[in-house]
Amino acid sequence: MTEPVKRSYDSTKRQAQARRTRARIRDAAAQLFVERGYAATSIAAVAERADVSTQTIFSTFGGKANLLSEAIDVALAGDDEPIAVADRPEMRETELASTAAAAAATLATFTTRIMTRAGLLLRAAEAAADQDPDLRQRWLDGHLGRLGDMRRVATGFAAAGFLREGLGVEDAAELLWAFGDPAVYCSFRLIRGFTDAQYEDWLRRTVTISLFGTAVEDDDGSLVDPAHHHPLEPFA
Repeated sequence: MTEPVKRSYDSTKRQAQARRTRARIRDAAAQLFVERGYAATSIAAVAERADVSTQTIFSTFGGKANLLSEAIDVALAGDDEPIAVADRPEMRETELASTAAAAAATLATFTTRIMTRAGLLLRAAEAAADQDPDLRQRWLDGHLGRLGDMRRVATGFAAAGFLREGLGVEDAAELLWAFGDPAVYCSFRLIRGFTDAQYEDWLRRTVTISLFGTAVEDDDGSLVDPAHHHPLEPFA
């Protein structure tokens, strides 16, 4: 009578072990893609870092492109649960913000968390897309999906009356899409030397000025007039 229980327990243990192995492979690959680039990262190198065989990687993921795709998906979401970024509680919190200031702050925090996890990996994926037609289509689909997410956010901002006069939903969505582009995050981090906190503050203030038409306080305490601030101009 105890045999079925034991088999179920053994199956659960195997599933948990398989999930841990999958995560170890995925994490190792993500690290190597960022460190060396996609093209220079071999399956053998991933196997060595993850302490598994190359056959285990092929049987688990099917190939390097699928490994990159899953690494990106998990980095974007923050875990391996099958919940899209657009359906995460943080996105819902942004959409339900009661004030424009809260909406800008929540969006900036959510975006920064995503970029902290995935920004440099997405940079590696963009470089890989130039070399692999299949990856290029996935890269393009990812950007178009992000534009769709920003269109949903902009629609919520419009419904709440947050958008400045004369700014339509589509234009607002494209601004959000551009401001939150991984390349922008990486440029601020790698070229300007911004911390994540500085990037988050820049994004919050840029969204507030560019989309909502509201003045914000600069680092020196002065107010930045939306009419005289270019969207991609850094604050003092």
